[in-house]
Amino acid sequence: MSNKNRRTQAKHKNTKVAPHAETSHMEASKTIDDVLTISRSSLKVLWSNKKLFGGIMLIYGLAYILLARGLTNLPSSSSLSKGAGKLFSGLSTFTLIVGGSASSSTNPTGSTYQAFLIVAVSLVLIWTLRQVYSGNKVRIRDGYYKALYPFIPFVLILIFIGIELLPLIIGSTLYNAVVTQGIAVNAIEKLFAIAVLIGLIWLSLFFLSSSIFALYIVTLTDMTPVKALKSAKALVKDRRALIMRKILFLPLALFIVTSIVALPFILIYPPLAAWIIFLLTLVVIAATHSYLYSLYRELIK
Repeated sequence: MSNKNRRTQAKHKNTKVAPHAETSHMEASKTIDDVLTISRSSLKVLWSNKKLFGGIMLIYGLAYILLARGLTNLPSSSSLSKGAGKLFSGLSTFTLIVGGSASSSTNPTGSTYQAFLIVAVSLVLIWTLRQVYSGNKVRIRDGYYKALYPFIPFVLILIFIGIELLPLIIGSTLYNAVVTQGIAVNAIEKLFAIAVLIGLIWLSLFFLSSSIFALYIVTLTDMTPVKALKSAKALVKDRRALIMRKILFLPLALFIVTSIVALPFILIYPPLAAWIIFLLTLVVIAATHSYLYSLYRELIK
């Protein structure tokens, strides 16, 4: 084999990961890039294919508006307090929106459509990311035509993740009850409640640090949910703490960036802020899957 052919093969090996090659990912990567490198890599993929991913999210956004009608109702600027109070009020409003507490989609049918659409666009994004990383040329419609076949296995993994989140939900509920009802009075009791809460949150994150990658593994051909969960567990073996930190970086970074962008609009002109936050939501969905898929690739490279 000539030197030119060797260099060509080496280049493709470093830049492409074919879908079928992921099935042999039991051999986990020994090293993982830092979060900033992973973030830059994931954003670069989105930016380099902005028309492709922008088109995917545009279709999702239009379907979301038509079917789920999920734009958030924000308070008028006159209802916000002045000065520093106004800033904290705006931040509180943004936090409620991010948490879904201020969602205007109270209709059960709208919520069902919303859940279906988020699963569908997730599958489309994962399929498209896999094709892009493999060096395949794809069109916007290809993802919507070809990516939805593992819908049921994907939903089963999501249900499993929901079960794993129960310790976090239970811990938050108990802590809120203890604090608001005055059950924990002195400092020792409050510290104990906080410790229990942290322990339950850590337990959920411990489980989530592997099962979240099962969402990407289960979209491979002929992959079952059980096999995907086992494969994901093998990927994170002996390095869950490291992966947990990299996963936790994502919501923290997204919250900071989106709040910086959205907060001025919430404070100055809330009607426009509703659309800004909606657009930011589309970006966040794409950025989340791009980051997690990039991290997943780090685990199998």
